[in-house]
Amino acid sequence: MLRFSSPATNPIPDHHNPNSGYAGNYHFVRCRQDLHRKTSEPPLSQQSDHITPVLADLHWLPVRFWIEYKIGLITFKALTTQQPQYLAELIRYYEVPRQLQSRGENILQNSASVLNFSKRAFCHASPTVWNSLPQSVISDLTVTTGTFKNRLKSALYGRAFLQ
Repeated sequence: MLRFSSPATNPIPDHHNPNSGYAGNYHFVRCRQDLHRKTSEPPLSQQSDHITPVLADLHWLPVRFWIEYKIGLITFKALTTQQPQYLAELIRYYEVPRQLQSRGENILQNSASVLNFSKRAFCHASPTVWNSLPQSVISDLTVTTGTFKNRLKSALYGRAFLQ
């Protein structure tokens, strides 16, 4: 016999069980209903239509840009807080031999990699993603993490859908 727990029968709150009376359950159910409402009505006219306009309407980044978002965010946290230390040790600022006006601020040193497999390592991917970001995003490292996230996502959204 299958039994469902309720707050009356199970006094211990369980955040994995939606029937347990957990305080955060309302927010979870509400978000799930909103997501279902947005995605249940098929925005595509045909099965063969492309998903990119739907992603743009929902303000979701394609997978490639989402990976760049996460790498950029981890790089920002490693540069500003030096945490986690094992990642902060892999990142080095680019030292210019002379003053160039064409180079921006906060550029990272990108070491050469021979194999395509090694380009996916953090020590190679981080400088590549960071240096490809616009100067408006990476020039000021004193901003809060929330402000940086907004700037980063706006830049990547523009690159993904507006160019």
